[in-house]
Amino acid sequence: VPGVEGRAAGLFLLDLWLSRGRRASEVLAELQAIAGPSYYNRIDVRFSRDEYPAIKRDTLARLQDEAPTELGGRPVIRRQALDTGDGFKFYRDDESWLLIRFSGTEALLRIYVEARSPEDVETLLEEGRRIATAAAAPA
Repeated sequence: VPGVEGRAAGLFLLDLWLSRGRRASEVLAELQAIAGPSYYNRIDVRFSRDEYPAIKRDTLARLQDEAPTELGGRPVIRRQALDTGDGFKFYRDDESWLLIRFSGTEALLRIYVEARSPEDVETLLEEGRRIATAAAAPA
């Protein structure tokens, strides 16, 4: 997990390892036994700087009005608009999610995914790429 959240998560894990006096692999195995496996990935999709403002505006409006009802063959049970106003997070019924967020400093769309298997991660990344491709297609 990048950024401040990643550093905080790392410190919490370090504290957990030290307080239990166990190897990291043992603690991670215990956490997976409790919560199940979790896989994560992120990709960036770049756009032309000239077209970016219109792509961003149109895609956000489309996702607001016509949010996907399924992703990768599973139903979307909740859509959450980001507090920053630059994207959405879509939750599937299996607790996996897809987050789409436009950059405020670069002409790119960030696609974040978390799922229970590497295959589901790739499926959701492809769904995110599909949304990005639709964003760049002429109307």
